[in-house]
Amino acid sequence: MIANLHAAEAARRLVVSGDIQAGFGRLVEAGRPELTIEWEILNSRWDPLFSEQHREAARWRLRQAGVEPPR
Repeated sequence: MIANLHAAEAARRLVVSGDIQAGFGRLVEAGRPELTIEWEILNSRWDPLFSEQHREAARWRLRQAGVEPPR
C-alpha cells in the first residue's frame, strides 16, 4: 500500500477505513500504542498531512482500544 500510495495517503486511508488492522491490535496488546499509525497521526509534526477528520478517527480508534490518545 505504501509503495502505491505513499505513506501519508496510506495512513489516511487506513485510519478512516472501517477495519481495524491486526498490527494495531498487536501493538496495543503489547503495550506499545505509540508505534501505531493512529498515534503518529496525532503527532503535531505531521499536522500538515492530516485533516481534523483523520486526527479524530485516530483518537477514536485509540480510545476504542482502551488507550488515551496523546494531546
